Amino acid sequence: KKEFDWWSSQWGKMLKTGNAGDLNTRAGKTFRKNFRLPYQLYELLVNDIKEAGICGNNESAAKQKACPVEIKVLGALRTLGRGTLHADVADMTGASAELHRNFFLIFIKFVVDKYYEDWVKMGDEDDLERCAAAYDAMGFTGCVGSMDATHLRWMRCPKFGKGLNTGKEAFPSRAFNVVVTHSGRIVSITKSHEGSRNDKTIVRFDGFVDMVRSDPSYADKLFEIYTLEGEINILK
Repeated sequence: KKEFDWWSSQWGKMLKTGNAGDLNTRAGKTFRKNFRLPYQLYELLVNDIKEAGICGNNESAAKQKACPVEIKVLGALRTLGRGTLHADVADMTGASAELHRNFFLIFIKFVVDKYYEDWVKMGDEDDLERCAAAYDAMGFTGCVGSMDATHLRWMRCPKFGKGLNTGKEAFPSRAFNVVVTHSGRIVSITKSHEGSRNDKTIVRFDGFVDMVRSDPSYADKLFEIYTLEGEINILK
């Protein structure tokens, strides 16, 4: 049986012949739109995954060359960024939908373990000042982020868990308390909670909220607001 050339697939040709690395070109802008990150970050992901050695052997069970990491990562990014089905990704890579499904699970765990602590956080004091300034300009003085509980539908929730995970949405879900800056940067996400829990309950288990209340960088920060009479009132 003739060995399949992975680089002859639609995405393989794009990687080999395109100019996606230049954000000023059409190819670079298209790559950013299709995979939700610039080509340079994609290369960083690929290199880190290769170094971690999480993709197994370079050969399939049939002793043929395995699907390259570069193409697997594109499939995971497309599914994550656009909700594309694994079967649709397979049409563009030449690999099977099952291969992309299995790698997607590996990819998500790797990204969380490798990057979460470095990226999902509030930065230094200067970063905090920039976040507060954006809200101050809109009249929300003293605010550093926007918070809400986000419910993700649990499509295949086991029967025994439906009651505990079904809340006001009327379908099983898992809930996460998420804090973002005004620019949309996520700075905190809690572990998942049962969908039947409301915001008031979930926020009690949010470490970021506890930090805002107790960390001097937040709790002792002074800001000015105006009263209805036009007088300045200093608050923490």
